[in-house]
Amino acid sequence: MINNERYQELFTRASAGEPVPDDATDEEKEFYKSFTHNDINKLKFVYGLTQVNLAENFLRKKQEENTIKVFYRLSNLEAFIPKNKIPNATKNRCLENCIKEFGKKNITIIGDRLNNETLEYVKSLKIKFVLVDNGSGAATFRDALNLAIKKNKNTDFVYLLEDDFLHLPGSSKLLKEGIQEFGTYVTLYDHPDKYINADKQYGNPQINMNSEVTRLFKTESVHWKLTNSTVMSFATTVKRLKDDYELLIKYSSNNMTDSYGFFTELIQTKKLSPISSVPGYSTHCVKGWLSPFINWDEL
Repeated sequence: MINNERYQELFTRASAGEPVPDDATDEEKEFYKSFTHNDINKLKFVYGLTQVNLAENFLRKKQEENTIKVFYRLSNLEAFIPKNKIPNATKNRCLENCIKEFGKKNITIIGDRLNNETLEYVKSLKIKFVLVDNGSGAATFRDALNLAIKKNKNTDFVYLLEDDFLHLPGSSKLLKEGIQEFGTYVTLYDHPDKYINADKQYGNPQINMNSEVTRLFKTESVHWKLTNSTVMSFATTVKRLKDDYELLIKYSSNNMTDSYGFFTELIQTKKLSPISSVPGYSTHCVKGWLSPFINWDEL
């Protein structure tokens, strides 16, 4: 239990944006982690308006730090496996949707062999971008992975994203909720393979009775389930990427990434499952593989 004197000391340090003390207990570290507006409202009568203003400044800094940084893999190359996409899932439309949901200043494009039209469009957006010449989705994933780690702190939230996704309004908030609550790999894509038996065409090897064994959780805004895999578009912390770096490289070392292999080994060796929102708030825009119950053609 934190006594009043220690609580005031921690509150003052947190309000000023100072790091957690080296001698902090687990409970005191949790205080830093969970510092919210509720804490301000409870404490303003004890510590006065000046401390409240400091606390609000601290909270604003903390929220800015937790803004999701998107590393967006854009390419005009045809995929090794042809994709039959919905009509509105053009390169421009998917990117515009990403900008709308996550903010232009929070996006870095990794452009692999862009044609002139796409390159000029990206330049017109005045958005951060890096040009690469990989000719491979897996190599561009590795570029995004390395850039996300290099450009951010361990506690930062990052989203490694392909160029054929659409998101519903509020997606950024939901991803942050998922990361803050679970600290694992988070997706808003409710992948249809989780409802296809293993013995069917394109079935997921772990699915029976058109469903997967899971646990269901609830955060402030949505339900989440543990899932056995997702595609290589996910949000997490930089520290999580660093911890699993060797596995991420292992399963992106060929021309194509192997997301199922990555998550299977992650679960087996580290007991760490990805989580998926239920229902889905984003989708991979390939016909037949859309998150269910949303008319994505009209987004």
